[in-house]
Amino acid sequence: MTRGSPPRGSPSPARPPLLRPGGRLRVRFDALGRDGLAEARVGNTVVAAAYGIPGEEALVEVIAVERHRARARIVSLLRKSPDVAPVACHHFGRCGGCQWQHLAYPAQLHYKAALIRSVLHEQLKVPPELVRPALGGPPLWEYRHRLAATFAAREGTPVAGFHALGGRRVIDVVECPVQHPTNVRILAACRAAVRRLGLPVYDPATDRGVVRGVVALTAFATGEAMMVLGTRRSLVDRDAFVRAVLDTVPDRESVMESAQRGRGSEVVGRRADLLWGRPHLLDEVAGIRLRLTHATPLPASPLGLPRLLGAVEDLAALAAGETAVDPYGGCGLAALHLARRGARVLSVVPTDLLDDARDAVRLNGAEGCIFYTRDPARALAKIGGRGGPVHAAILQPPGEGADAEVLRATAGLGVARVVYVGRSLPTLVRDVGRLQALGYAVAAVQPVDLAPHVSTMHVVVRMERAGP
Repeated sequence: MTRGSPPRGSPSPARPPLLRPGGRLRVRFDALGRDGLAEARVGNTVVAAAYGIPGEEALVEVIAVERHRARARIVSLLRKSPDVAPVACHHFGRCGGCQWQHLAYPAQLHYKAALIRSVLHEQLKVPPELVRPALGGPPLWEYRHRLAATFAAREGTPVAGFHALGGRRVIDVVECPVQHPTNVRILAACRAAVRRLGLPVYDPATDRGVVRGVVALTAFATGEAMMVLGTRRSLVDRDAFVRAVLDTVPDRESVMESAQRGRGSEVVGRRADLLWGRPHLLDEVAGIRLRLTHATPLPASPLGLPRLLGAVEDLAALAAGETAVDPYGGCGLAALHLARRGARVLSVVPTDLLDDARDAVRLNGAEGCIFYTRDPARALAKIGGRGGPVHAAILQPPGEGADAEVLRATAGLGVARVVYVGRSLPTLVRDVGRLQALGYAVAAVQPVDLAPHVSTMHVVVRMERAGP
């Protein structure tokens, strides 16, 4: 949450002399923002700093100032919070992957729910009492099944890891307690192979070099593992790379390469070439058997997914035999979950995931699940043209949110309730606001934490058609 600015048209008071870049001042933090930063108010300006906790007092140094917001760094803590927790990773404080390792987990859940409650009330007039306490819990560590690391050259030596907080510098990561341990071993093996073989690291500034990064994927249920090397162009000697990494990762099932010709910073693309093994992993997530690839769109914590799917099931409230549409089906997990509980689900998935989704129907006996692959809005129009009742819509769009045409098509089906699964507060606010304009009202909000120690959270919103 970023607190509001003065009313439009009111005079802006003079900024305090110390509220300038380089100025130091004492502040008391009283909130955590959507970017994970602790916030304090100085006059009409919000001062935000990393690694603070509400209730703490600190001496901060101002880094940058915008209209009503200043970015600062903590110089010293003058009063600590009782919610402080020991840090588990020696990269914390430099790496931008985790923002809240220093904050006790019950407090993380409290502040995540408080942020959602505040933002929805301020921007959409959602009554705060409709936001339920956040669902969270174990595992708090080693929960991430997918690692995506960037390569960079430092004094001629390849390093690999995550970007520093607020910057583009790559931290050479040697441990990551939120990752499955096999993923960390894959990262180390890939970095060692790139160094040993003398492979040049790609530099997006000059568009020169080869190695962009690496994606590691581990199936929790089976222990199978996959390594995908991201490159600017295909390796000249792929066999040499395979030999260099093959003996270092246990339970490996595949080594792949994803070459992207375009200039940019993406680690891998959706397509990848198999160098060794098979192109997928076998896993079981929330009791559903799946084939996973490096492009399968699963949330960070497969072991936490039963909480998210349970919230969707609860808020959708589908009776046996009722029909739901799912225009952003992803890998089909939510559709499969609801179909196994007696609902009929018409889901739209990307073309490259269609075969895997249909295989999952067979593997899991979810015969009430029907998958389409086409533009989501066109699929909804086709479903509406066939007639027959549609009782609910499950909207779980990607990070950029739902297309306005999809929201209009959903409302055009006349569904009584919409369950929206959001991963980004700005797009959640935008899309829920659009659904309000289309005649739906918020009935319940369930925050679900799938990423402990990170400031992001999934939010499941039930909306009901207003009026007759």
